[in-house]
Amino acid sequence: MAYASTYQEFALVYAGKVAYLRPTLRCAIRMEAMHGGFPNLIKKLEEFDTATVAALISNAAPRQEAETFLAASRNTPVQAFMFATQAQLFRLIGALLPSDPDNNTDTLQAAQKAVPWSQVYSDLFGLATGWLGWNPEQAWQATPQEITQAFIAHTTKLKAMHGGDDTEQSGISDEQRQANIEAGLDPEFDRQGLQSLSGLGSVHQ
Repeated sequence: MAYASTYQEFALVYAGKVAYLRPTLRCAIRMEAMHGGFPNLIKKLEEFDTATVAALISNAAPRQEAETFLAASRNTPVQAFMFATQAQLFRLIGALLPSDPDNNTDTLQAAQKAVPWSQVYSDLFGLATGWLGWNPEQAWQATPQEITQAFIAHTTKLKAMHGGDDTEQSGISDEQRQANIEAGLDPEFDRQGLQSLSGLGSVHQ
């Protein structure tokens, strides 16, 4: 498995101030919805729309840190601020999209039937709170990649403890299906579906 870095953080440095950005699930949901999807969000950042830039920083950094950083940027040249922050903000947006932990090309075929990113994030919140037992605030503060990796590690542990192999079972068990329903997830949600999240939530919606 080729996991992405577990802890994701991006530092912005400008006018003597530093803001540390985290691509949390809360940030992902808010920013994906801000302009009706990631394509428009990316376009706004390409144009360096200042309202979008401020929203990205405010949603990804601790409140006081974000306010201090943004205050330091006021009345300074926009171009200089763009050069100092734009590349890191693009990296932040990229980190809002969970990647396939196994780097399995088979998941690309499953991505042909895309679902909205809002549904992907809703499922991730359900996994964090329903399967992993995290409280809502822990789920909101985790990144999509962290939830993805934690859930896969959790299911791997259960298989090691109770037996079972991916090649022995073509579908999910009745027990997992019922657990999905109780967690507020799609009854047919399985590990393979989770691994395909990066493709299912297409940025080309």
